[in-house]
Formats: sequence, C-alpha cells, structure tokens
Amino acid sequence: MSDGNTPPFGRLLQSSRIERGIALEAIAARTRIPLQTLTAIEEERHAALPADVYVKGFLRAYARQVAVDVEEVLHNYQISRVLFQEGRQHEGYGRRRERVIRRGMKIALAVVLLLAGILATVLYLRWQETQRTAAGPAGARRPAGAEPAATAMPAADDAAPGGPAAPPPATAPAGPHQLNVLAVADTRIKILIDNQATREANLRAGDRMTFEAAKGFNLLLGNPAAVQLILDGQAVKVPTSKVGQAVTLQLP
Repeated sequence: MSDGNTPPFGRLLQSSRIERGIALEAIAARTRIPLQTLTAIEEERHAALPADVYVKGFLRAYARQVAVDVEEVLHNYQISRVLFQEGRQHEGYGRRRERVIRRGMKIALAVVLLLAGILATVLYLRWQETQRTAAGPAGARRPAGAEPAATAMPAADDAAPGGPAAPPPATAPAGPHQLNVLAVADTRIKILIDNQATREANLRAGDRMTFEAAKGFNLLLGNPAAVQLILDGQAVKVPTSKVGQAVTLQLP
C-alpha cells in the first residue's frame, strides 16, 4: 500500500490557497499563468496541461504564492504524471486487444455455424436413410428393441467431438476484486483501475459506487474521512490526514 499521508500536487496547492483566502484569479494575475491552466493544475487534469517543463515552472510559481514546499509539490506531480502516462499506455493496449478478441470471436462464430450446418445436414440424411430402412419388409419384422440400433446415433456420437462447441459468452467474467465506496460526506475521488482506466466522481453524502478490477485499484481521496471502503466484502481502514489534504491508497 502506498503512503496514505502523501497529498497530490493539485489538491495540496488548492488547499493552501483556500486556507489563505486567495482567489485563483489573484494567483493568475501574480504569476501570469493562464487561469484555465491553474484550474487544470488544481484538478490534476494532466491531459489539459502543457509540456512537462512548463508545468514544473508553473508549479514552482504557484507553490511560492501559497507558501507550499516546492520540492514536495514537484515530487507529488512526478508520481501522478507517471501513473497518468502508464494508464494511457495500458488503455491503448486494452483497446487493441479488445479489437483482436472481437475479430477472433467473429471468426470462431462463423466456423461454429458452418460446422453446425454440416452436422445438421449429415444427421438429417442419416435420419432419412433410417426411415426408409424401417419402412421396408425387413424393417417391419424387426424386433422393437432393435430399432435404436438401426438409427445413426453411433455415427452422431462419433461426430460429436468434432462438432461445434458452445459459443463463447457475450461478456467477460467479472474481475476477482470488487470495491464498494460509500460517501458519508461530500468529497471527490479518483480511481485508477488495473493501471488502465481512470474514474473520477464528485460524491455527496449517501452516494454509493461499485468498481471491479482484475488486479487492484489506486485511489485518490479528496477527503478521506468522508468515505467508507469495502474491498471483497472486508472493510478497509482509510488513513487519516490533515484537514484539506488528500490521501492516496493502493488496494489490495
């Protein structure tokens, strides 16, 4: 589990600014940083930020304005940036893999349908042959117990191993980990699932959310005291933090 007392870079700056009663517009005027860029920094929207070298300069200027340790902010930003880049790489790989799987499933389905058609035709022809044999004079005197032996059932059994398999299920099975989030007060959360997909949400008291993952979760809690976490049916102890500081968690 990661250090739950390490706050994210944007929330740390925002918390310090609010504590000092400084408007974001005032920070923009003092530092000459565009307001929309400052907003993206506080919300930690990496996709909306400029090149890394510019962002680090903006963070230094912002941190000095709100009396926050510059090195701490840069360190937290670098960790968050790495997680963001890894998430985008995994997401692109996941999309390519999904396309390949869908193509393979279509081909497999076509083969299954072809084999099913061939098998149905063979069984129908054998059934017709059996009916003709049973209708003849020899078939009329045949003992009742011999009737099944005249059918093509053994041939059908022989053909069964080469016959079609059941079509694959429409959806993939659920992952082995399930995380339930219950908000007891207003807060904001950010979840990185299996280092691939990122989910963000503003929760109000009483809101519930459920997430599933094959490997695990990386969470960023804006107000750790405002949420209750249950992982695979077991309650998770959320680390406490100073007022206004977010907490990061890695589960399991």
